[in-house]
Amino acid sequence: IRIRGEQAVQALDVAYIEASGDHSLPWVKENVVDGLAGTHHCYAGGHYKATEKPWMHIYLEGRAQVKRVRVQARHDQWRGEIHSVKVSVCSGKECGECGRFSNQLASSQWEEISCNIAGHYVRLEKTTGGALGFCEIQLFGDIVSDRIPLVNVPVASLRASPDHSAPWRKEHVLDGGSRAGAQCYAGGHHTMRHQRSWMELDLTGAFKIETVSLQARTDCCLTELETVAVSVCAGSSCATCGSVPTGLAMGQWVNVACGMRVGDKIRLQHVHLNRPLG
Repeated sequence: IRIRGEQAVQALDVAYIEASGDHSLPWVKENVVDGLAGTHHCYAGGHYKATEKPWMHIYLEGRAQVKRVRVQARHDQWRGEIHSVKVSVCSGKECGECGRFSNQLASSQWEEISCNIAGHYVRLEKTTGGALGFCEIQLFGDIVSDRIPLVNVPVASLRASPDHSAPWRKEHVLDGGSRAGAQCYAGGHHTMRHQRSWMELDLTGAFKIETVSLQARTDCCLTELETVAVSVCAGSSCATCGSVPTGLAMGQWVNVACGMRVGDKIRLQHVHLNRPLG
């Protein structure tokens, strides 16, 4: 006897999901991968207000050769919200299009697109505007690597507590240079009174944060970084990774491990009142 064939593609594990944020109901995007296909709860997994082009990114647990993408339409009157949706597989900002959901689906109907593109996440984007909504999504393919390569996470913008004792140029803390002498303090020095000094760094999207590295000043005032708490935030919800230790040397780098917490913002805050952050 001879049996010919190929190994069946496996279901791909999802690490986390990010999506355009405009919505008319509480947005529980994780519902689209909770396995509860066709239940009453599905609408909360994918309903938006009418935005220009709503989208969703579904990040995989590693890099995969994505072979199939299956989506289930909503069961209610908004089952058409999966119509005119482009499906792509992406690595970084480079995406390859698999196809488009263009049929008018019946209530709770499944639709499948074949694909053969490797990447770290799947992108769904409404091509005509309007709402993007569906009940469940299933991804199938072959794992290429078990770990997504770590990258330097890009920062979109910075904010900081405003009171400071020197001209505050917060952008210096991201300019890539290890500053020497009196220039260093201008990158992160301010003095708060009766508050805890803080800085927030908005990322360009949702990321799994492994490590936040900070360099102490090179001129003086090492206590301005010591005991600063480092947190990863998703929206208004923040989880503390740890705090900068005491006993730093001038110009010393310190790494705060974040355990691959998912978030779109990094927050630094002194645990002590009335102490500058620098």
